[in-house]
Amino acid sequence: MSEVELVTKEHDNYLIPFKHKTVIETKQQPICATRFSLVQNPIATLLTFRDDGFPLLEEESDELYNQHSIYLSEPEVRHDSHIFCFIYKFRQRFAVIIEDILNKKMYAINNIDSLVKIWKRNGLYLFDLSCCDEECVC
Repeated sequence: MSEVELVTKEHDNYLIPFKHKTVIETKQQPICATRFSLVQNPIATLLTFRDDGFPLLEEESDELYNQHSIYLSEPEVRHDSHIFCFIYKFRQRFAVIIEDILNKKMYAINNIDSLVKIWKRNGLYLFDLSCCDEECVC
């Protein structure tokens, strides 16, 4: 893992230089992935907080409240009283985020449905949070 210094766009390509001097060039717009600290996180100013101090997220997608296409996936994710504190729990939400991104990018619904079925079959899709109520099945 390495830190990105900055991202620049030249013509149709994105240039991504890393601190260790490697440069990646891609036509795909990069996704910003930060560490697990909301205090030092570059998105901290974009967060809206719940009454209990945790970030307010859209339950259907873990997208930041009132922010477009910025998602949170980490132990700080909360929906109602549901806590995504274990890696196997919040990694099941990755597929929910990916599904939302694919829908926004207008991928074919049949392709998205096929992916969701695979993720569910492999235990990597957590959309129905009722299993996380008082007695969590995890």
